Amino acid sequence: EVGGESGIRVAPHSPEDIAGGIVQCLDSSRGEELRQAGRERARLFSWENTARLTLRAYEEVLRSG
Repeated sequence: EVGGESGIRVAPHSPEDIAGGIVQCLDSSRGEELRQAGRERARLFSWENTARLTLRAYEEVLRSG
């Protein structure tokens, strides 16, 4: 969920699947795509954005009485 399309999803109890995910990350072109996508995705989770969303939630609670 947090990673969006910037990560590789693997079955957490499958060593083969986890190994396959690691191999994909180590591939130079795929790894670079993931790093770039991860940096872009991380921008969505700034402290400023978190504060704005928190303030909005508080304001909605106050308005609802």
